[in-house]
Amino acid sequence: MCGIIGVIQGRSQLVNPLELVGRSFRDLEHRGQHGAGIAVTGNDFWMEKGVGRATVVFDPERPEYQRLAKVPKPRMAVGHARYATQGKPSTENMQPHVMDSFCGEVCCLSNGDLPDYCPLRQQMEAAGAVFKSRNDAEYILRRVFQLSGGQPRKMVDAVKQLMLELRGAYSAIIMTKDIMIVFRDPWGIRPLVHGVLGDSPIFASETCTIKGLGADVVGTVRPGEIVIATPAGIQDRFQVVRAERRSHCILETIYLHRPDSKFEGVEAGAFRYRCGKKLNEEHPVPEAEFVSSVPRSGDMAAIGYAAQARQDFRITLIHKPSVGRQFIGEPESKDPREKFSAMEGAFEHRKRGVWVDDSVIKGGTWARLAKMIREAGAKEVHLRVASPPNCNPCRTGIHTPDRDKLWVNRFIEGDKPPDLIRGAKDLHLDSLEYLSIEGLKSAFQNPDNGEWESDPDQWCTHCLDGRPIFSEIEPVTS
Repeated sequence: MCGIIGVIQGRSQLVNPLELVGRSFRDLEHRGQHGAGIAVTGNDFWMEKGVGRATVVFDPERPEYQRLAKVPKPRMAVGHARYATQGKPSTENMQPHVMDSFCGEVCCLSNGDLPDYCPLRQQMEAAGAVFKSRNDAEYILRRVFQLSGGQPRKMVDAVKQLMLELRGAYSAIIMTKDIMIVFRDPWGIRPLVHGVLGDSPIFASETCTIKGLGADVVGTVRPGEIVIATPAGIQDRFQVVRAERRSHCILETIYLHRPDSKFEGVEAGAFRYRCGKKLNEEHPVPEAEFVSSVPRSGDMAAIGYAAQARQDFRITLIHKPSVGRQFIGEPESKDPREKFSAMEGAFEHRKRGVWVDDSVIKGGTWARLAKMIREAGAKEVHLRVASPPNCNPCRTGIHTPDRDKLWVNRFIEGDKPPDLIRGAKDLHLDSLEYLSIEGLKSAFQNPDNGEWESDPDQWCTHCLDGRPIFSEIEPVTS
């Protein structure tokens, strides 16, 4: 669950790839705020990394950016905004990772996780490899190096072999001083988008990042595909491996994507709005005097819920602008006032409300938030969640590896559905309900024209219903 970008100058040499990567972090760092890195190639190779938000680490006034800005004639650049899953937030675990080849440095950056990272790493260490980080993107780079013998001309074939070996989530870029190799796992778990600015190819994790640079979205890097690009443009793209069934991460669209981004043809904001409408159909609160949201990822679903209910939507919580995004897996603040403030005036005349959130993962935030809302003047606090209960761990980039840390599992016995009456009491709520898995899948259909924007069967819902993430894969012969 990170953000990556790669920019190539193009034949016209009208853009500075370093400048575009630096600007892109404004529209990328919502995917990761633990650290960032940039690598640039020109006549030589330069890289800088740092802990913290990307827009801070690479502020034009900071020495990290100024050192990179001195690179003469930059031709290609890559950037990474990290959310730490494999390996703690430290400089050595930041991406890109770099190794020396016969023809200069080679770097790699990736979004996603490899569930088998530990045994894979142990195999390489047993063969003599010495790792410098605890991050799985370093394994990808070292394995490509091993398969290619460190020879850049053999790296494309090495990536092909790697893609046939790995079972995991990776949207990745490998860059030498002459070439950029862009590839994505055959299940398409994490996003990877292709854009263009003039004749400059751009690859990024989200469409909002490409559009934020004034570039056009061309399409996606398809699951199981390799794209080869150089300063002369796209040289080749081909399918290496095909999965029996794709597994696009549903939580990307529920929670992680910015509302104006599209993932596999589905705009996140519109999808959340439809989830909110369906949530009201399934779990209305007729006595509520207003509908509100937990900003910011709950906003669109709450607006949809209010529209379907024909109830007023009111802003009752303010997300403090100076506070960054709190990610799944991070320690939760004991005081919700560090992140939110409540508008007391919203409760002067209306005191029974329903709040809509995108998900409830660990539960701690809501137990304290409900108390804060009541202290501001609310008499009834009803919570509606615009996704099904998150009850299964994920090890492909969403940081929920432990089942016992998922809040809803406290209220599940055997094969029974969760006891939401007990759950509501635990969170100090008057009532609690979730969107059904059927309701979630129905949100892929556009009600205006009846067309399905995406096939729900091609999305991974493992964290919600335990469906297997990985299907069988086969090589594509041409």
